Amino acid sequence: MKKKRGRVATVYTKEKAGIVRARVKKGEFVKTVCAELGMDYRNFCRFCRMQGIKIHTKATLKDNYRRRAHGPRPKTLKIIKAIERGWSLDRIAKAFGVGTQYVRIVRSKYVKA
Repeated sequence: MKKKRGRVATVYTKEKAGIVRARVKKGEFVKTVCAELGMDYRNFCRFCRMQGIKIHTKATLKDNYRRRAHGPRPKTLKIIKAIERGWSLDRIAKAFGVGTQYVRIVRSKYVKA
Protein backbone atom coordinates (compact mmCIF):
# COMPACT_ATOMS: atom_id res chain seq x y z
CA MET A 1 0.00 0.00 0.00
CA LYS A 2 1.38 3.37 -0.99
CA LYS A 3 1.78 6.06 1.60
CA LYS A 4 0.01 9.31 0.73
CA ARG A 5 2.24 12.28 0.17
CA GLY A 6 1.67 15.79 1.36
CA ARG A 7 -0.42 17.23 4.12
CA VAL A 8 -3.35 15.32 5.55
CA ALA A 9 -6.58 17.06 4.60
CA THR A 10 -8.42 18.71 7.46
CA VAL A 11 -12.15 18.32 7.39
CA TYR A 12 -14.12 21.35 8.42
CA THR A 13 -17.48 20.55 9.97
CA LYS A 14 -20.43 22.53 11.23
CA GLU A 15 -19.63 21.26 14.73
CA LYS A 16 -16.13 22.81 14.57
CA ALA A 17 -17.69 26.02 13.27
CA GLY A 18 -19.98 25.97 16.31
CA ILE A 19 -16.98 25.60 18.62
CA VAL A 20 -15.23 28.52 16.92
CA ARG A 21 -18.40 30.63 17.08
CA ALA A 22 -18.79 29.97 20.82
CA ARG A 23 -15.18 30.94 21.53
CA VAL A 24 -15.43 34.08 19.37
CA LYS A 25 -18.57 35.06 21.28
CA LYS A 26 -16.49 34.85 24.49
CA GLY A 27 -14.03 37.36 23.02
CA GLU A 28 -11.31 35.40 21.19
CA PHE A 29 -10.06 36.11 17.68
CA VAL A 30 -11.07 33.66 14.92
CA LYS A 31 -7.47 33.38 13.72
CA THR A 32 -6.27 32.39 17.21
CA VAL A 33 -9.01 29.80 17.68
CA CYS A 34 -8.32 28.26 14.26
CA ALA A 35 -4.61 27.99 15.06
CA GLU A 36 -5.33 26.26 18.37
CA LEU A 37 -7.70 23.80 16.69
CA GLY A 38 -5.20 23.07 13.90
CA MET A 39 -7.27 24.64 11.15
CA ASP A 40 -6.12 26.98 8.42
CA TYR A 41 -7.82 30.35 8.92
CA ARG A 42 -8.44 31.08 5.24
CA ASN A 43 -9.79 27.62 4.48
CA PHE A 44 -12.04 27.83 7.53
CA CYS A 45 -13.41 31.20 6.39
CA ARG A 46 -14.01 29.79 2.91
CA PHE A 47 -15.83 26.79 4.42
CA CYS A 48 -18.05 29.11 6.47
CA ARG A 49 -18.88 31.28 3.45
CA MET A 50 -19.77 28.24 1.35
CA GLN A 51 -21.96 26.79 4.10
CA GLY A 52 -23.60 30.12 4.92
CA ILE A 53 -22.28 30.07 8.50
CA LYS A 54 -21.90 33.43 10.26
CA ILE A 55 -19.15 33.33 12.89
CA HIS A 56 -19.47 36.95 14.00
CA THR A 57 -22.51 38.80 15.21
CA LYS A 58 -22.53 42.56 14.73
CA ALA A 59 -21.51 43.02 18.37
CA THR A 60 -18.57 40.57 18.23
CA LEU A 61 -17.36 42.04 14.94
CA LYS A 62 -17.46 45.57 16.38
CA ASP A 63 -15.56 44.38 19.46
CA ASN A 64 -13.05 42.57 17.25
CA TYR A 65 -12.29 45.78 15.31
CA ARG A 66 -11.94 47.73 18.54
CA ARG A 67 -9.43 45.27 20.03
CA ARG A 68 -7.17 45.11 16.97
CA ALA A 69 -3.85 46.88 17.21
CA HIS A 70 -4.01 50.32 15.67
CA GLY A 71 -1.22 52.67 14.82
CA PRO A 72 2.13 52.25 13.13
CA ARG A 73 4.01 48.94 13.03
CA PRO A 74 7.34 48.45 14.86
CA LYS A 75 9.46 49.07 11.73
CA THR A 76 7.50 52.23 11.04
CA LEU A 77 8.15 53.40 14.60
CA LYS A 78 11.89 52.99 14.01
CA ILE A 79 11.60 54.97 10.78
CA ILE A 80 9.74 57.74 12.64
CA LYS A 81 12.51 57.93 15.24
CA ALA A 82 15.14 58.10 12.48
CA ILE A 83 13.24 60.94 10.79
CA GLU A 84 13.03 62.80 14.09
CA ARG A 85 16.80 62.37 14.55
CA GLY A 86 17.34 64.11 11.21
CA TRP A 87 18.47 61.18 9.06
CA SER A 88 18.23 61.66 5.30
CA LEU A 89 15.58 59.80 3.30
CA ASP A 90 18.21 57.75 1.47
CA ARG A 91 19.95 56.75 4.70
CA ILE A 92 16.65 55.63 6.28
CA ALA A 93 15.62 53.71 3.16
CA LYS A 94 18.93 51.88 3.05
CA ALA A 95 19.04 51.20 6.81
CA PHE A 96 15.52 49.73 6.99
CA GLY A 97 15.28 48.16 3.54
CA VAL A 98 12.37 50.27 2.33
CA GLY A 99 11.88 52.67 -0.53
CA THR A 100 12.30 56.42 -0.20
CA GLN A 101 8.66 56.87 -1.23
CA TYR A 102 7.59 54.83 1.82
CA VAL A 103 9.78 57.01 4.04
CA ARG A 104 8.09 60.11 2.57
CA ILE A 105 4.66 58.64 3.27
CA VAL A 106 5.63 57.84 6.87
CA ARG A 107 7.02 61.35 7.30
CA SER A 108 3.88 63.01 5.98
CA LYS A 109 1.53 60.75 7.96
CA TYR A 110 3.23 60.50 11.36
CA VAL A 111 5.85 63.23 11.77
CA LYS A 112 4.67 66.73 12.48
CA ALA A 113 6.94 69.37 10.95
